[in-house]
Amino acid sequence: MKKYVFALCAGCLVTSAYAQYANIEGFYSSETTSLQIILLDDDSGVAAASTSVVIGGCSGTIVGIGKVSGNVLQFKPYKKEEGAEECVITATFNKKRTKATIEESQCGYYHGASCAWEGQSVNKKDN
Repeated sequence: MKKYVFALCAGCLVTSAYAQYANIEGFYSSETTSLQIILLDDDSGVAAASTSVVIGGCSGTIVGIGKVSGNVLQFKPYKKEEGAEECVITATFNKKRTKATIEESQCGYYHGASCAWEGQSVNKKDN
């Protein structure tokens, strides 16, 4: 009986670890900004992510690998461009993970002068 209860509890832990990150995966967008997340490792929160911003004739895109911790995803460009600074994109999600606010650090090389990710909000789209 003890073995059965232990196995059941272990199964719950594995399921809850997956559930911890599963609902963050998907496509988020607004009128000017998009964010797409594909979870690569359920246990550690490693994810592939891409984000784009388009405001008028100005645009930018970053694709990278990062990590989810709590309600925050941070990722860097997969391929650093020569001459670019150490760019980091941070997406902070609400508790239900239906909305995210995107911030950037030293990512000016990846977008034009009149557009940026700083403070952009995106909403999760249904599949």
